[in-house]
Amino acid sequence: MSTMPDPSAARRRYVTVCVLFWLPLGLTIAPLILLLTERGLTLAAIAGCFAAHSLTVVALELPTGGLSDALGRRGVLAAAGVANLAALTLVALGTAPWQLGLGMALMGAGRALSSGPAWPAAPPRSPPRSRAAPCWAAPCPGCSDSGRTSEPG
Repeated sequence: MSTMPDPSAARRRYVTVCVLFWLPLGLTIAPLILLLTERGLTLAAIAGCFAAHSLTVVALELPTGGLSDALGRRGVLAAAGVANLAALTLVALGTAPWQLGLGMALMGAGRALSSGPAWPAAPPRSPPRSRAAPCWAAPCPGCSDSGRTSEPG
């Protein structure tokens, strides 16, 4: 088992993972909206494309985390790269709204595939507990051995 890193190293690693995961998405939103408006999409259609992206991420977030655990992080990250490459190709070359929507949905699938392997690099929030006894099994003041509260008296 690995030991827990010191708090400053854990915080630094967590911030680095967060920045590397969310900064590219934040930097691409404005140019992507401009690109989609140049392709003739209305703001409602652009919102539909982003909804396809978001709903795909929501639908695939948990299953891809399990897939990362089952198949390994490298394979899932490679699949995320392939999905992102296909998505960027569709968005870059697509002119029809269905092509752009499909590209955004594939971009969401790639995003969900990449998040499963990325977050284990971040440190856990609290140290793991011992599995010997649950936290509620410790004796508390005012409790008898059977777990019922004792009557004052």
